[in-house]
Amino acid sequence: MDLRYDRVQFPTGFTRDSRHDHSHEHHEAASSGQAAERQTENPQPEHSCHGSAGHGGSMVFHVGNRETILFGFWTTSTTTSLVLSCLIVFIIAIGYEALKCYREWLKKCYKKRQEGGSDRGGTTTTQLAPAPTLIDAYSSPLSPVVPSGAGAGAGAGADQSQNQRPPLTTRVPWLAPIHWYQTLLHMLQVTISFLLMLIFMTFNVWLCIAVVLGAGVGYFIFFARSENVSDHCN
Repeated sequence: MDLRYDRVQFPTGFTRDSRHDHSHEHHEAASSGQAAERQTENPQPEHSCHGSAGHGGSMVFHVGNRETILFGFWTTSTTTSLVLSCLIVFIIAIGYEALKCYREWLKKCYKKRQEGGSDRGGTTTTQLAPAPTLIDAYSSPLSPVVPSGAGAGAGAGADQSQNQRPPLTTRVPWLAPIHWYQTLLHMLQVTISFLLMLIFMTFNVWLCIAVVLGAGVGYFIFFARSENVSDHCN
């Protein structure tokens, strides 16, 4: 008679640890697989130095037709829109140089007007030639004879020049209308200069070329006879 003993596995500490290890590895594999699936389904954008907007946030010179210029509504996505934007920037740069020339012209005109007014306001006195004196050989030399009208005219001119005072706008230049007008023009000039600087800081090669060419053409047109070399930052 064959005696067959059924194999009965008694749980030991070793078997319990091995089962725990196998279940833990299976759980880790399942979780990593689920994470990989989620990453595949929802890929996250890569963060690089160029930014998520392509070349819009790049800090290096680049060429391309996708740019956001100054405002959210001023965007370029095609070559045609980029060419039109470069033309607008070119015209703005020429207008900036024209504004600088206009301010210098106003300053020169106001200075000439002041000089002309001071010349017209002053009294011109003509010096009369001294009358010929007759010297007698037997008498002492006579002092030169001064006409009575000349002395009176000189005294009246001195009194008038002492009584004449410069206008209030000359004594207090902050009240002059031309100074207020120049202040507004200066604010406009600074605004345009900073806008051009921000356009240049897009680092788009075509926009940078438009700014430089506009400034050069504007200086060539409006400053042909000017000897003033001013800073282009304001």
